[in-house]
Amino acid sequence: MKGNYNEEKPRLVTVRYKNKERMVKKGTILSDAIRLIKEKIETPCNCMGICKKCQIKVRGDLSPREEIEENLPKEVRLACITAALGDVEIFELADSELKIHEEEVSLNIETEEKGRVLAIDVGTTGVSARLIDLGEKRITGNYSGLNYQSEYGADVLSRITYCIQNDVLDLQDAILTQIKDIVKKVGAVDRIAIAGNTTMQHLIYGENPKSLAISPYEPVFLGEKSFMIGDIETTLLPNASSYVGADIVSGVAAVNLEEKNNTLFIDIGTNGEMVLSVDGKLYGTSTAAGPAFEGMNIECGMRAGNGAVEGFEIVETGNQFKIQTIGGTPTGICGSGLMDIMSEFVKHKIVLKSGKFNPRMKPEFKERLRDKKFYISENIYLSQGDIRQIQLAKGAIAAGVKLLLGKVEKDIFHMEEVIIAGSFGYHLNPESILNIGLISDFEGKISFAGNTSLNGCIGYLVNKEMKEKIRTTKIDVMELSKSAEFQEVFIKELAF
Repeated sequence: MKGNYNEEKPRLVTVRYKNKERMVKKGTILSDAIRLIKEKIETPCNCMGICKKCQIKVRGDLSPREEIEENLPKEVRLACITAALGDVEIFELADSELKIHEEEVSLNIETEEKGRVLAIDVGTTGVSARLIDLGEKRITGNYSGLNYQSEYGADVLSRITYCIQNDVLDLQDAILTQIKDIVKKVGAVDRIAIAGNTTMQHLIYGENPKSLAISPYEPVFLGEKSFMIGDIETTLLPNASSYVGADIVSGVAAVNLEEKNNTLFIDIGTNGEMVLSVDGKLYGTSTAAGPAFEGMNIECGMRAGNGAVEGFEIVETGNQFKIQTIGGTPTGICGSGLMDIMSEFVKHKIVLKSGKFNPRMKPEFKERLRDKKFYISENIYLSQGDIRQIQLAKGAIAAGVKLLLGKVEKDIFHMEEVIIAGSFGYHLNPESILNIGLISDFEGKISFAGNTSLNGCIGYLVNKEMKEKIRTTKIDVMELSKSAEFQEVFIKELAF
């Protein structure tokens, strides 16, 4: 949808917003320019112009309106598809997703403390928070939004690379700014507890995580850290290893994994972590799954939110498509929707086991395939490149599961339960997980536990027993970066 507005010899133009301005190349997309002047703007549909959440008021020399912008007010444009052809001035940015929504969720609070506390899950892609009133014993607000560090890279390795080249301060400033923005919205907060992967914890604390990318891949710290954000006492929960972080320690405590036997816990996110509970011991590992199951790097992908396709089914009679969204008209596809779509594509032979579109798919399906994009609705599609991204994520997680099970001389059929964690959607179809081969040959119970990292973080703040459990959790970690088998197993697991 974006046009190519750059000339062979690009000239510079000025983009202004309030008291900030930046010289950029002619043809720069405004969402990119906004980030260059250190302002935040969300583009959850991956800059496809579909979700319309990046509306801004702007004047100046701009690229022609796209068809999707025709019904917008005169000075309102979509920042993700509008280019600066000359000097432009932005008068109003889109209201970001940094909103606190009131809730009425009661909690089993076992502390005599009063006041308000904030639990935060800092993921590589997204940040989620819950505000808890200890006196009222309930959650009073929730927040979710794109991690402010995303402009420095979509994954952990990209951000570590940035730190190697530029130091850690930019990334620390980005995430601390986000936390402070949340606090501004909710008002007075007495304490904060944060769980994130080991790299995120380093970035928050201001420790350069470069050692995590250089053999022997050792962290600067693993244990719990306390510091101040302004005048607020803040605690980073403890990590288990270089690549199994506080988010997983918090998550396994939240689901009481240690008390279960023959149970596999999988946290599906940008880093695909998994932990086994066998005979009273916990064994874990982590894979670089990438952000596909969080709706990123997918052309029509988006994080779970209003308009996201979270469920999908091809109805046998008439080959009709049943689309389930998180409220409103479909504007993109979140992680759970991607799993359902791929499951149905495999089931109905739209996609071959190799991941390629089937040239012999049914005629009624083939008419939906245009330019290597399969349209599930008028504007929402999955491309061949998207399927490749899903394959890479699925293959990494499946390989991690297989190698972790092998470490304890078990197979998937020995497991009694598989617990899936993650914040990639509210609908989860166990059949889809099996059909795409994320886990295969499993006949036990599959349950969805939501954002367990955040749940454990809440428990840490309100329950002494949970705090102690998180502090004392031990996980025997297998580092796949040192595994000679991983690449071979990963390639095998790419097939659907």
